[in-house]
Amino acid sequence: MTHKPQAKYRHDYTKPDFTITDIALDFELSPETTRVTAVTQVQRNSEA
Repeated sequence: MTHKPQAKYRHDYTKPDFTITDIALDFELSPETTRVTAVTQVQRNSEA
């Protein structure tokens, strides 16, 4: 399955509906396992 490249133009850009305002990552590392916890703050973009 092949995909042809599709041109993206600046005039087609629209602002996203949501903005990520903060991301907190917590890493727990051990020889057997790794746990990553991510907490993301998302805010609705009033200009979208």
